[in-house]
Amino acid sequence: MARILVVEDNPVMANAIGDVLELAGHQVSVAADGVAGLLEIPKVGPELIISDVMMPRMDGFEFYQAVRANPAWVFIPFIFLTAKGQEEDIYLGKRLGADDYLVKPYAPENLVATVESKLARARALSQAAGAEMENMKRTITQVIGHELRTPLTWIQGYAELLLGGVGSMTPEELHLSLQSIKTGSDRLAQLIEDAVMVVMLDAGQAQEEFDLVARVDRDIAVHVRQALDRVRSRATQRHVQLEARVPEALSPVLLAPRFFSEALLHILDNGIKFARSDVESWVIVTAEDHETEVEIVVSDNGVGIPADQLERIFNPLVQIDRPRLEQQGVGLGLTVAHGLIQLHGGRLWAESQLNEGTQVHIVLPHAKG
Repeated sequence: MARILVVEDNPVMANAIGDVLELAGHQVSVAADGVAGLLEIPKVGPELIISDVMMPRMDGFEFYQAVRANPAWVFIPFIFLTAKGQEEDIYLGKRLGADDYLVKPYAPENLVATVESKLARARALSQAAGAEMENMKRTITQVIGHELRTPLTWIQGYAELLLGGVGSMTPEELHLSLQSIKTGSDRLAQLIEDAVMVVMLDAGQAQEEFDLVARVDRDIAVHVRQALDRVRSRATQRHVQLEARVPEALSPVLLAPRFFSEALLHILDNGIKFARSDVESWVIVTAEDHETEVEIVVSDNGVGIPADQLERIFNPLVQIDRPRLEQQGVGLGLTVAHGLIQLHGGRLWAESQLNEGTQVHIVLPHAKG
């Protein structure tokens, strides 16, 4: 049994739909138009909505948009009822994103079959979302817990060494202790910065900052070189060669330098992090001017990403084969990079082959005017 809301201004039609669905075992509530439907939803908590298109006060399309504007109702399956021959209504309903439509007059068995199909799909999606949420909770508990504890352990351990015996330590031991404390604190700081940026992107605060600081910029080559300099020590530790092949004379783009640099640093860091140990590893940044945009490509010859995982890598907390690759971090870097490039009106995507490498593409539109 499911709770179904029927929004229909014709009482005869509304009662007929209700009778068919109640015979099929469902609990039916009726509203006479979109305004009444919006008032009824919080009371009924419908698992599916059926709505006529032509109604007084608020028609079906306006009602649908009002329903979808409420985050609590956005996943309720929605079926339109439309009169035979109203192809424009069907087209508009599909464009708006309705789950299905029924043409009046309808066969009762078609009504029941359509309703059952949409309810089954909604339940399957709900179960999948629940499983995904449980996986995310486990990831947060395991990965973030580990990523917080590890640098804290370094900091606490080496701080205790310094407090307990700094006078007896050699200069080399002292330097190692201080360097380890700095490494741990840097790792914690990056985790916090990434988490804060994800929240800023989601809340629109990053967009507000972008609107304030973005400027027409002709210095992409400079920003690329500066980013490479910032990751050079990590690349050296991993035996990764860095190279920039970026022309000085690229078309101007609208850029927030801090945001662009942060996105580029995350992409470079991934290329370094997933370098292979059995080859001479490299990360190369290239750039090319197109008719209406500038394309920057960060290429590496690292471990690569499985084809079925490529679409997931920009989702938060996603890490590919973490145990085997002994990853650090919590899987927020590419999420942040993707969001920051989108602020620029740009696009970000990746291409990859296992054991051959990855190419991450950044495309920024030319500045207007």
